[in-house]
Amino acid sequence: MIEKKIYYVWIGNAKKPDIFYKCLESWKKNLLDFEIIEINEKNFDMKTHLAKNRFFRECYERRLWAYVSDYMRVHFMYENSGIYVDTDMEIIKDLTPILEGKGNEFSKNGKMNFFIGYEDEKHISVGIFGTSKHNEVLKDIKEFYEKDIYILFIYDFKFRSICTKNYNRWSSTF
Repeated sequence: MIEKKIYYVWIGNAKKPDIFYKCLESWKKNLLDFEIIEINEKNFDMKTHLAKNRFFRECYERRLWAYVSDYMRVHFMYENSGIYVDTDMEIIKDLTPILEGKGNEFSKNGKMNFFIGYEDEKHISVGIFGTSKHNEVLKDIKEFYEKDIYILFIYDFKFRSICTKNYNRWSSTF
């Protein structure tokens, strides 16, 4: 079951852009009983992940914040349950019906365990997704970052491409 928690990633001490505050207000307005949690250097074990993962370390050292954020969201969301949203994602209505997943073929025991949408006909949209704790979908993506990212020939390290590649592998199980 996906908990009523909204997560977003913010790295560093830079001022958040105005669009973030507009979106944050939409989350508060439309997700009244959801907890909002920022994933950052204080609640993510940076030291361990920088030591164990070459890709994450190189992105962090080069200040490639989008890639750092991608890695952090996968690992953090794998260990937690809730909905991840990009900081520029506006929520226009309550997401509770999605979480309840009644009659939905993707739910388990009447509750949703994972959801994600498409950006276009070929790519997964990673600006918003919901997951239960230790979900197999995120486990595959997490393992890709830990094992395969430098082994497999990948010309596109964009998170949406990584998710789409992995989605194609496990989508037939739904």
